[in-house]
Amino acid sequence: MKNGDYLIEVFLQLDYGDSKALYNLIDSVEAHLATHGSDKKLELVLHASKARKEDELNSGFDKVCATAAYVVDKLKDQEDWDIVEFDIFCGVLGRIQLYELTIAMMEKCLDMLERNFKDLPNYDYRKARIFAEMTWRLMRAKFYDDVDLQELKKLFDTCVKSSMKIWEKSDRVALRTNLLVRDAIFNENPAKILECVKAMEAIDDKYWIKSSKDEAVEYVRFLSPNVTNDLHKFMVGWQIQKRRKELGMGTQKLADMVSSTQPAINAIERGEKGIRPERLYVFMYALQVQNPSYFFGEPLVSARVVPKDTYEYQAVQLMSGMPEKKKKLALTLVKGIANDDDE
Repeated sequence: MKNGDYLIEVFLQLDYGDSKALYNLIDSVEAHLATHGSDKKLELVLHASKARKEDELNSGFDKVCATAAYVVDKLKDQEDWDIVEFDIFCGVLGRIQLYELTIAMMEKCLDMLERNFKDLPNYDYRKARIFAEMTWRLMRAKFYDDVDLQELKKLFDTCVKSSMKIWEKSDRVALRTNLLVRDAIFNENPAKILECVKAMEAIDDKYWIKSSKDEAVEYVRFLSPNVTNDLHKFMVGWQIQKRRKELGMGTQKLADMVSSTQPAINAIERGEKGIRPERLYVFMYALQVQNPSYFFGEPLVSARVVPKDTYEYQAVQLMSGMPEKKKKLALTLVKGIANDDDE
């Protein structure tokens, strides 16, 4: 079994988007704690890792914050942290439920960085990370929290500029482009949101593409008076693609289930082709989505169970629109065919 120091180092070196490594780390830390007993740093690593997992799974802000709360509660009142505790805390800085506490902890992180860790390697990266984490939380604050919008914008602009300067210097293109997406969302610029998302696609970084698209879709619904048709198509297409992949469903199967073609589904998922409002209900059923608002950024709150077999699904769809007399006739025919197969 791997020792505690090794597991901590794995956590600190984790790449964004490496879900397999993240899940393996969680299992390894849990196994170590079960065998060797309590360990403060490993418990911090475990809860920070689980919060990151919930974030990747789009479990929702409340659940992510509830998972990260262990780290926040253990460290927020501690006067000084060592560098490991500092790095662990920075990973959950943007996932603090209370806005006022988030601001206080940002100030504490910046102060401690300057006071205790300025001469360590990766000083610039740590500083940029604090500001970048805050752009996400400040963006959320604009649409969800009761805050002074003028002061919020000042702080948001400062965080964007401060982290952008460092990301540009270190040539971290994906991180820089993600900041541009957030800036466009914060400033409610639908055309710019789509432009920056497309720029992110050109970078071909799967994690940051998904992250940026998820962020854009979550907040687009707050910009409804200004949403362009192209942004609307992008939003619906991304939600369809994301849900399809969550179900482990290929594009051809989805096409069969909604009586469409694979090229048409591909075009919809790329945001090149729209869907008529009445057709959304067909996609809802196929993708096990209970509420059409899911396609416009609302979280997935519940799902319907659908037949796994494409032919069974198509039969149900066809019969649902028939008059009662024809439904009975179709059922009789199906029973006859089923009985023939059994003989």
